[in-house]
Amino acid sequence: MTKHYWHSTEFKHILRGVASRYPKTYQRVGRQLEANDIFKYRGLNRQPTKEELQKEYFAFVAAMPPHIIPFYSFGNDDKWQEIDWFKTYQHINQK
Repeated sequence: MTKHYWHSTEFKHILRGVASRYPKTYQRVGRQLEANDIFKYRGLNRQPTKEELQKEYFAFVAAMPPHIIPFYSFGNDDKWQEIDWFKTYQHINQK
């Protein structure tokens, strides 16, 4: 079975573990974001702008169920709702 990742590569360190451990939830969130035109830039065959990446980031942060444990494979069992996603975004944005 081939995995289909809907997230941008900038967020792979956050979402690949979710896709692996919670494949149905991951795909459901991706469909929800697609239905809300979060990935509109893909139809234009170009790379996303900084603003579009920010929109994607906060959309999947808001849409993901609170019980998800995104960094389980790294030995971190913090649930989605327990993580400071704004601080995480600031760290990503500094790169």
